[in-house]
Amino acid sequence: MKIYWTLSSVPELASLPRKERGVIWRACYYRTFRQKNVWFGLIAGVICVGLGSSLGREFGHGSVGETVGVMVGAGIGCFIFFQVAIRAALPAIRIAVKRTNGKVT
Repeated sequence: MKIYWTLSSVPELASLPRKERGVIWRACYYRTFRQKNVWFGLIAGVICVGLGSSLGREFGHGSVGETVGVMVGAGIGCFIFFQVAIRAALPAIRIAVKRTNGKVT
């Protein structure tokens, strides 16, 4: 399983300049919410935040522990969601890159 850390780690977008990667990503990203797996990824991210909050409150010292737990949970949740969203957007990204031939204005 390939892990995408940034948009530049997506092979279809790697050769494009940063600005063009962002334009294509924004054009394709919003379409991914039509797919159920993206919503499940979002829910998984929210669950990670909740678990982080609970564990932080349980093992930490009051609100500081809860805050740290929320931040760790949010980081893990965002990572999960980003992986799901990238995989859902890959077909649209391929089409957009092919359509523009790498020339986005």
